[in-house]
Amino acid sequence: LSKSGVRVYTQENVLKGDFSIGNLYVDYDKFEKFKSMEVKPGDVLLTIRGTTGFSTVFPKNAERGIIHTNLAFIRVKRDLLYPEYLSILINDYSIVRSQITTLSSATTLGALYAKHIRKIKIPLPSLSEQQKITEILSTINKRLEVERRRKEKLKRIKKALMDLLLTGKIRVKV
Repeated sequence: LSKSGVRVYTQENVLKGDFSIGNLYVDYDKFEKFKSMEVKPGDVLLTIRGTTGFSTVFPKNAERGIIHTNLAFIRVKRDLLYPEYLSILINDYSIVRSQITTLSSATTLGALYAKHIRKIKIPLPSLSEQQKITEILSTINKRLEVERRRKEKLKRIKKALMDLLLTGKIRVKV
């Protein structure tokens, strides 16, 4: 690994859905050796070791790079499968999640292998229907994230107020 060259994407990028974070690189000579691990826009990245079975779609604007050994990528046939639809199924659809849980190795550190990933069965509606489903679920997921952040903020406010009340810095008149 080096401080410059070709980017190495890790589980953190997938779990946070952020491809600007991280500072792992391989030099250009090593990149040629690992060229088969290069990700392309539209690839579905999947966590396969430790925290298994989470995914995101590699964006068009991300820096050229390869994936870490804790990740796999699925390059879908675009005329059959919308990448964002597959990613949402992997992350949010209980039938797919339960298959991943069942198929991941029962070792101390869970792992998914290519033979497991190939066995996952997914519902496959038409492309236009996949896009509509993806749009609806993405909207719902964004709204849920906003509400989760709001709930966390309210919890922090409550904790701060309780601390002030319990230390006596604020008195309540009865």
